Amino acid sequence: MGPTHLFFAISLAHVLRFPLLPAAIGGIIADLDYVLDFGFPFVHRGFIHTPLILGVSVVILYLATKRTDVSLSFGLGFLSHLFLDMINPMGILILYPLTNYYSLNLVHYDNIAANLGIIIWSCLMVLLIKSEYFKDRIHKIFNVRLTNHE
Repeated sequence: MGPTHLFFAISLAHVLRFPLLPAAIGGIIADLDYVLDFGFPFVHRGFIHTPLILGVSVVILYLATKRTDVSLSFGLGFLSHLFLDMINPMGILILYPLTNYYSLNLVHYDNIAANLGIIIWSCLMVLLIKSEYFKDRIHKIFNVRLTNHE
């Protein structure tokens, strides 16, 4: 579901310290295929939901912006979308142009509990990363200082 893709992409970008807006766009842009439903391969979870399009779009975005952080953040969001769609029984076309769909078959996309769980987990990850206690624990264990970024 859209909000799940959005929250998951943004939380990953936040935790990994990537720009949030490109990740948010990358997290939902694959679902443009709802609008572009012209028949296979332009169907939902068809051609646009592939690692091939992920790679091509990241390269095009980098060439257009010359910003590694923006293109990688977009790619992270897009990758998070593909991951979430892959846990669904329908799966995605990982090896496009081969027409086999691959799935981890963990949860159906319209499972409200799973979607809420992913959204809540995403929010908790952001809160945890902002927590001073967490930062102190990371520093003590790994000798790495986490600083806030805005």
